[in-house]
Order: sequence, then structure tokens, then C-alpha cells
Amino acid sequence: MTGFDRPVPANDPRMGTPSLRDDATLVYDFDADHDGAVWLARQLCESWLRDQRVRTDAVDDLLVVMTELCTGASEGVVLRLYNTGTGIDIFVDSDSTALVEGPQGDLRLAAALCDEVILRATPERTTVCARRDGVVLPE
Repeated sequence: MTGFDRPVPANDPRMGTPSLRDDATLVYDFDADHDGAVWLARQLCESWLRDQRVRTDAVDDLLVVMTELCTGASEGVVLRLYNTGTGIDIFVDSDSTALVEGPQGDLRLAAALCDEVILRATPERTTVCARRDGVVLPE
């Protein structure tokens, strides 16, 4: 199953639930053009990843991936992180195609740090899913 096959969780913003996070999901909706927005996303992600018992060495890698995916985005960004039980899926959904245009559109670093990176781009929207398996420690 690829990241795009994943069912929409109950706390997805499209479902109208106000919570930003639950036990296995983090959702953050923001405008990446605002100063500090990506920094705040990074802080939220770091806290959530540590709560998920992600290996310490993998936390930094996943934060780099998240930052790279969000840096190319502009307005209307929805960042989602999922704990798959053994791994972490990172989705970045943006209202524009800025993720794949210009120097920010280079996803090689994310590809090097993850097991799978999937990109879907239309003229109106860009979605990237990055998956890293084997990083969640057992309970």
C-alpha cells in the first residue's frame, strides 16, 4: 500500500475535526509564506515524533525531509504525519506547484533519507508523500 492509498483518518481537517493531533496522526494547516511557519511546523513535528517513540537518529532525518517538502510549498499547505506502526509517513499537500518548480523542487535529499517518495502534481495542487519504515521503536 502506498501513502496515497491510505484511508483519510478521522481527524483529517477535511472531516471537520478541530484536533491537530491524535495518538498516531499529526495535522498542521498553514501558509508557508509566513515567517516562522515552517519553523513552527518543524517544532510540532519534532515533539510529535518523539511522542511516537521514533528512533533518535531518525527524528533528525525526518525533520530534514519535512522541512525540504515544506520549503518548496507556498500558501495553503497541509502537513500530515502518520505513525504506521513501524514507520512514519509524511504528506505535504500544497495549493500550488511550487514544490516541483525551480531549485526547491529537488526531492533527492528526501529520496535519500526515505524508503519511498511519491509526487503527484496537477496545475492546481501538489502532494508529496515520503515514507520511512523501521523507525518506530516497539512498546
